[in-house]
Amino acid sequence: MRIDIQNIINGEEFKISLKENISMNLLALETKELEFTTPIDINLEIYKVDKASLYVNGTVDYQCIDVCDRCLNAFNRKAHENFSGKIIEKEEQEEYEDIIFYHENGKIDITDMIKTVILYNLPMKTLCDENCKGICPKCGQNLNEKQCNCEINDIDPRLSKLENFFK
Repeated sequence: MRIDIQNIINGEEFKISLKENISMNLLALETKELEFTTPIDINLEIYKVDKASLYVNGTVDYQCIDVCDRCLNAFNRKAHENFSGKIIEKEEQEEYEDIIFYHENGKIDITDMIKTVILYNLPMKTLCDENCKGICPKCGQNLNEKQCNCEINDIDPRLSKLENFFK
């Protein structure tokens, strides 16, 4: 979905507000795929600060099916992401501490904006629950469902002589 921001660039308007529901089924990333279960809600404001600077503030709300990094089970994850960034012409190169969004010929692609916001805000480690126990490294049993009887004695071989030190 592309929106026209030419009126802001020309100075005819100083702010554009947008509230949309955008349907996106799948977002394929290098390391994972996110399958969205509901339309993505986006609420944003694009505004002009001075003669040449355009900025955007907004929120993105979505629900997706994700995979827990500890137990490998799929679960439904809800997210609410706040974002802000600068909007510049596609040919311009500029260093900016926040997110940069590009417009081309006075139009900006909201779908690319959503993908960027989701990508920047993905958690480093996705967990189905804060107290997820994960899986047993020996037998593969999901420890959230059932406790296994495996004995795990992972002793660094370099320190194995110290094992009998306190006996």
